[in-house]
Amino acid sequence: LIPKPMMQHYISLLLKHRRLILSGPSGTGKSYLSIRLAEYLVQRSGREINDGIIVTFNMDTHSCKDLRLYLSNLANQIDRETSTGNVPLIIILDDLSDAGPLSELVNGALTCKYHKCPYIMGTTNQPVKTTPNHGLHLSFRLVPFSNNAEPANGFLNRYLQRKLIESENDANANNSELLDVLNWVPKLWYHLHTFLDMHSTSDFLIGPCFFLSSPINVAEFREWF
Repeated sequence: LIPKPMMQHYISLLLKHRRLILSGPSGTGKSYLSIRLAEYLVQRSGREINDGIIVTFNMDTHSCKDLRLYLSNLANQIDRETSTGNVPLIIILDDLSDAGPLSELVNGALTCKYHKCPYIMGTTNQPVKTTPNHGLHLSFRLVPFSNNAEPANGFLNRYLQRKLIESENDANANNSELLDVLNWVPKLWYHLHTFLDMHSTSDFLIGPCFFLSSPINVAEFREWF
C-alpha cells in the first residue's frame, strides 16, 4: 500500500536517526505506516512480536507528564538490564497535539545511552515547522504527509484494489459496475479534499482513510454511501 521506494526511504531514516515524526492531516495513513515500520523493525531484529515489544502511547488519553514518567522508568530499566530482550524495541507516540516540545521531553527523560534507546515514532495532525536550530530538528526527522502527494493520494485506490482481490470473488473482479464504483471512490475523496483545502483550515481536511470501509459490493455500497 506504500510505494516501495518511499518505504525504503522511511526505513533508512528510522535506522539512521532512530526517531521520526509523521506529520499531516488526519486520515493520511500515519498511524498505519508507523505500525508497519514497527513490525518491520521487530522482524529485522530477529525478535518475536509480543505485547511489550511495540508500545503505543496514545497522547490523546495520556499527558506529557505520563510520558515523561514512563520514559524515565524505562531508562532506569534499560540501565539495569544486561540485554534489551525485556524492553520495548519501538515506542509509537500517537496523536501528538504539539510535537514542538517533544525533543526536550524525550531527551530529558530517556537518559540511557542512545544506542540502547528504543526507536521512537510520533504522529501528529498538526503542521510542524522546524528550523536548523529547532530542537525537534536536531533529535527527530520529520516526515510530512500531504493528501496531494504519495503515499496518501494513491493510498485509497491501492487499498480498494487489494480489498477487491482479497474478496476472492471472481464475479466481483469481472463486475464492470463495481469496478467503476471502486475507481470513482478515490476521485470522490480527492474532490472533497480539494474543496475543503480551498475553503477551510487544515483542521478540517480529510484523508483517504475515511473511505477505507467502502464495501466491495454494489448493493452494499449504495446502502453505505
